Amino acid sequence: MQRSLNLKNVVMKKKVNLLCLLFFLSFVNLHAQMSYYYKGQKVNLTLNRNYVHVIADDELLKSFDSNQLLQKFNIEQINNKQTQGIIKLKFKSTPVMQEYSEAVEFLKENKQVKYVLPFFERGDTLSPIGTSDIFYLKLKEEKDTTLLKKVAAQQNVQIIKQVPFMPLWCILSIRSSTLGNSVDATNYFYETGHFEEIDPAFMFNFSTNCANDPSFNQLWGLKNTSYQGIDIDFGTAASVTTTGNHWPLLGGMNRHLL
Repeated sequence: MQRSLNLKNVVMKKKVNLLCLLFFLSFVNLHAQMSYYYKGQKVNLTLNRNYVHVIADDELLKSFDSNQLLQKFNIEQINNKQTQGIIKLKFKSTPVMQEYSEAVEFLKENKQVKYVLPFFERGDTLSPIGTSDIFYLKLKEEKDTTLLKKVAAQQNVQIIKQVPFMPLWCILSIRSSTLGNSVDATNYFYETGHFEEIDPAFMFNFSTNCANDPSFNQLWGLKNTSYQGIDIDFGTAASVTTTGNHWPLLGGMNRHLL
């Protein structure tokens, strides 16, 4: 009888271990093969394993040096008004995919960490681009705001505002939502079929000296220091056309990830 129970326990443990392995492999595969929609077509993304963005409580920074969870990272950028509470972390050494996934899961399990957001490759000679909690969505018609509110409520997505002078474009945030990052969020909204376009608001390296909008670092159609010539050169335009120093919040221009 005892031998039979032991055998059943061994079989059960093997099944549990197999399920855990399958879950882990599916997690790794999912994050290694992310994609987003551009003009109705899926564009594959290659995960960058050197960086992550973290949205976390201030207490996390206070305990950074003593927190064993964070010993794998260096702080590249501390949250400020330009990055809207996002901390940029860099792995001290480039991890293999399994190590990366485990580190991300450990971060997510920390109660002080609200979101862990991925970076993606842009080629060997270009710095990777990050993601945040912000993304953009274009309505098919202005009356679709009611539909947007309904779909957003289903995932606890915040509608921040409609873009001034571009009323079909809206700025949204995944904070408080179960959606993991801006890429997941844009895919979810686009796949409903209810909306015209989406934009994950990939984060490039902006110079913020020509605007006081806290979201300017994400508005890469206005000023793009990574891909010269594909923005509207907002900084130069501002210096020519304004006599003051205040600019309204503007929306992201939908640009393809080159």
